[in-house]
Amino acid sequence: MQNGDGGWGWFSGRGERSYPHTTATVVRGLLIAQQNEVAIVPDVLQRGVAWLEQHQNAELQQLNNAESKTRPYKEKPDNTDALVFHVLTLADRVNPQMQRLLVERRQNLSVYGKALVAWAMHRIGDREATATLRRNIEQFLVEDTENETAYLSDDTSWWYWYGSQLEATAIYLKLLAAQEPHGRTAPRLVKYLLNNRKHGTYWNSTRDTALIVEAFADYIQATGETSSAVTAEVWLSGKRLGRIEFTPENLFEVDNTIEIGGSALPAGEHQLEIRRVGDGNLYWNAYSTNFTLEEEIAPAGLEVKIERRYYRLDVAAKDQLLPGDRAAAVPTKKRGLERSPIDDLQDLPSGSLVEVELLVESKNDYEYLLIEDHKPASLEAVDTQSGYFYNSGLSIYRELRDQHVGLCIRWLPRGSYSIRYQLRSEAPGTFTALPATIQGMYAPELVGNSADFDLSVVE
Repeated sequence: MQNGDGGWGWFSGRGERSYPHTTATVVRGLLIAQQNEVAIVPDVLQRGVAWLEQHQNAELQQLNNAESKTRPYKEKPDNTDALVFHVLTLADRVNPQMQRLLVERRQNLSVYGKALVAWAMHRIGDREATATLRRNIEQFLVEDTENETAYLSDDTSWWYWYGSQLEATAIYLKLLAAQEPHGRTAPRLVKYLLNNRKHGTYWNSTRDTALIVEAFADYIQATGETSSAVTAEVWLSGKRLGRIEFTPENLFEVDNTIEIGGSALPAGEHQLEIRRVGDGNLYWNAYSTNFTLEEEIAPAGLEVKIERRYYRLDVAAKDQLLPGDRAAAVPTKKRGLERSPIDDLQDLPSGSLVEVELLVESKNDYEYLLIEDHKPASLEAVDTQSGYFYNSGLSIYRELRDQHVGLCIRWLPRGSYSIRYQLRSEAPGTFTALPATIQGMYAPELVGNSADFDLSVVE
């Protein structure tokens, strides 16, 4: 697919043109393959590197023309210049002028662009520039202490390649793997990237998947995890449940699950302890299910949290002065609905209108989620037909069932949302609402996480 000029484009053949991003992506892949002793046809790689150098020289000429406004010219280096410089650094072809311009005018680059230049500066040994760029990058670092994850956030449009948060985070992870592999941030970046896989096997594209796997390989090598051995012991209330030894030889074959349930777990308070023996890192997840007779169940969760609230809607009239036919002020009563929070075990007369509000907080981007909100007894949905509705910027398919309301969400981006619908009470009394449940059909991998629910009891 290589074009006659040495570069790559959308297609190959007569009349096709080469593009810098495509060429840089291919050349970078070939360079990484060559560094890992994969046989590469020398002429293919050399011609690709030469095309990138020619492109970089043309961009530098445009930057130099900016002072005199001689066409063609451009005022500042862009993210494509950062990518090309990054790839040429891998090939040991460093242009000092482009190096200086990218560092001096780094404010024009996205977070991804800054990360590319920072890694290149580290490779060529420019410590001062690397430290400066790291400070700029870390202004966009978002850390979740509860979830122990971290990622780079950028307002750049996702449509452009340099707006990819996943790729930017991967390049930043490569930089930390080379400089601070045992620091606090690097493993949090790894966990965030792992949690944001699709179907547990890939991310958004072959490009970002390859780059993330490459960053993981750098991190594993830098931390020495491929050569470490560690033994894990699981203790419950002073009794050892099991002991598992992990070595480089049995890493993918060892049975790493310990289960306890039923009568083996008596009533009362218990302490679960995981002990590590050895120098290697120990990764663990804990899954638990339980049945409780508590009137109010305490909320718990991690990745997706849902807090449920109930409001009583009462008709209210408000006096207003509105202009009449002759511009005179006419007293008018405007009718509307007034919301009042419903406390637990509060009286709710028959026929009362109730609004349910689900406050959803998502720490990652998810697809195809189903939220099942169980209805309190004697409360029925005001609407009688299932279908799509729009709420809090989300397109939701709502299913009205006998015992619950199902909310099917095709796409749930990271953030906070308020989802509302209305119920009406049919009989007075004291009733308890079961917790909502959330199910992921095609969501990024949820390891050891559960949903968070705030329970309200409605009478």
